[in-house]
Amino acid sequence: MNTRSISHQCWRHARHSLTLCVTGPFLSHGCWTASATRARQASTAKPSFFMRPLPDTLVKLSSPEGKEIFRQALSEGGMEGYFTLAQNFLTQADPSYCSVSTLTMALNAIIASEKDKARISSDVFLSENELMCELEEVQKNGMTLAEFVSLAEAHGARTSVTYADEMEDDAGIAFLRDLVIQVSCTAGTSDKLVLNYSRKVLGQTGDGHFSPIAGYHRGRDLALVLDVARFKYPPHWTPVTTLWHSMRPLDSSTGRSRGAILLSPGPAFPVTAPRA
Repeated sequence: MNTRSISHQCWRHARHSLTLCVTGPFLSHGCWTASATRARQASTAKPSFFMRPLPDTLVKLSSPEGKEIFRQALSEGGMEGYFTLAQNFLTQADPSYCSVSTLTMALNAIIASEKDKARISSDVFLSENELMCELEEVQKNGMTLAEFVSLAEAHGARTSVTYADEMEDDAGIAFLRDLVIQVSCTAGTSDKLVLNYSRKVLGQTGDGHFSPIAGYHRGRDLALVLDVARFKYPPHWTPVTTLWHSMRPLDSSTGRSRGAILLSPGPAFPVTAPRA
């Protein structure tokens, strides 16, 4: 067979394949059209609400760097508050539930610490639905820092709240660092630290948010944020200075800045609603 015949047969084969690709029974609009459509959709698709990438200034806990930071912080005694929070880690069930999920998680972590000290009954445990608040109202309007504090106190927690607008930056950063060290580096502590902050300052999408602090790395001055919106952002290491600045913006619903809440067990802790 001469080369011309071979070339002619190759062309006939290629033309047949192309015809199947464009008009074949399995692709009603043709592979070219489908590919073009997929490319156009990809270029115009909105960013997913789920598992968004962290900005470069934050370190994902499960990354190699994040794990190394964790290992170092653990060896230096900076993860004392982590384990009771981790065993009670919640994912908020609604975009407006960061406050109730964080509070439930923190209260259960305090309960776990107090159980270890045999100070309270072993059968005490809270769920979000058992908090003494109207979840429908939270779903509609969220929760302010003052409302969070009131709810925590209603469940028997002792609170110490600091609004970021009460201090200048240098004093505030040092104060926040001391709080992070208190809850992260004190062996046997039951105290938990919750921050109300603006995601925007962290380079994340969204704005007002609540989450607890679970650890501290002294050498790099990083705090571990256990973000309760785990479907959106994973736990991450964040500079303490950045966290302070994230509490500075005003909450439009109150006209005040955001802030930090230190939770500890009060004399009657925990107070729970009667179960049916």
